[in-house]
Amino acid sequence: METPKTKNKAYYKGLIEAILFIESEAIPVKRLSELLDMEIKEVRALINELKETYEKHSSGLQINEYANTLKLSTSIRYADFLKGYYKSRHQQKFSKTSMETLAIIAYKQPIIKSEIEDIRGVSCDNAIKDLMEKRLIKVMGRRKVPGNPMEYGTTKEFLEYFGLKSTKELPTLKEIKELSFE
Repeated sequence: METPKTKNKAYYKGLIEAILFIESEAIPVKRLSELLDMEIKEVRALINELKETYEKHSSGLQINEYANTLKLSTSIRYADFLKGYYKSRHQQKFSKTSMETLAIIAYKQPIIKSEIEDIRGVSCDNAIKDLMEKRLIKVMGRRKVPGNPMEYGTTKEFLEYFGLKSTKELPTLKEIKELSFE
């Protein structure tokens, strides 16, 4: 760990970068100066060095300045690609059937299609196909029962999409019942 005696320019640049990364809103340069116990001109010099480094290395990040505030964002040079990526990745539409099927799979995995249909009371062929195409579920194997039906479970992409480290982070039935759906 850094101590006040060993802190150098690289340390402060990294610290500025870390602060800008965790802040969801733009942070005033003056506030950074206070946090780092540095003069505003020293902070600005470090920020300019960070900006130069990002530009020199064609970084995916950039520091934007608005009315003496700073914000870390993605580089404008990648905007077109990122718009397409974000739209395809994060604006996926789910039918009610797909969401119900996904929830059942997430909580009951590994689970076979007939068990999903028993719970839902209707066919889930299209929902399973949709969820497989979106890479949110996958075939985990085959159940050793007559017919050897496929068992389904969630994927790494499912965890990423919903911001989970594991399915253990899914809300419990008690937590779901406590939610107010008004």
